Amino acid sequence: MNALIGRAVAVLRNRPAGLISDFDGTLSEIAPTPEAADLRPECRAALEALSTTLELVALVSGRTVADLKAKVGLPGIVYIGLHGADWDGGSAADPAITRLAEWLGDRLGPAARLELKGPGFAVHYRGSPDPAEARRRILDLLSGRIPPGHVLTEGKQVVEVRPAKANKGEAVRRLIAGFKLRGVVYLGDDLTDADAFRAVAQWRARGGGAGLAVAVAGPETPLEVIAAADEVLVSVEDACQFLNRLALGLSRRTDP
Repeated sequence: MNALIGRAVAVLRNRPAGLISDFDGTLSEIAPTPEAADLRPECRAALEALSTTLELVALVSGRTVADLKAKVGLPGIVYIGLHGADWDGGSAADPAITRLAEWLGDRLGPAARLELKGPGFAVHYRGSPDPAEARRRILDLLSGRIPPGHVLTEGKQVVEVRPAKANKGEAVRRLIAGFKLRGVVYLGDDLTDADAFRAVAQWRARGGGAGLAVAVAGPETPLEVIAAADEVLVSVEDACQFLNRLALGLSRRTDP
């Protein structure tokens, strides 16, 4: 990990600099239900330290901003929800999405759990006795029913319907532009994070600044995520260790 720490510190010495991260599966272990997920204490300490050193620390999640803030609860951090659709915690419900969610909820049965998120929704099938069959049924039910302006995406044992314009790649681009960043490190673990990895790589290739995409791998991490990353950590525990050592490395380099 020493080489990775050195590389990340070098990236974030390009100021202004930002650390951007996913939440579930990256700073929190994947839990049986979204409510059961918790920010690891060592990750909390690292985020606090980094927020006093960097111009930006941001969390970009599929959760709503309100839910993400309740889970993390740290000041000095930018919270972005719904993969980039929720920037202020006030995303309005979409009537077409609400109707589809209600229709779907009546047909899902006990093998899946629907979570309505304003302009989108997620269907979780973690814990189903037959995850493959649960996934197939969800996709069959949604086939041909996605409202205009929305897309269907998949993650770790979840199917989501969300606004087409909302993705983590666009969120990262907006953060880079808004904070005029010259150095960016992004951490993530799922398919939606691969969009952010590619955004960092494209920005770096155009000469926008120094960037580093770090995958946090686990048993369910898609190969596409690993392929899109510059570096790979093998667990949430390693991600927290990386962030703490990164905060220490930046502190040492910036102290007089």
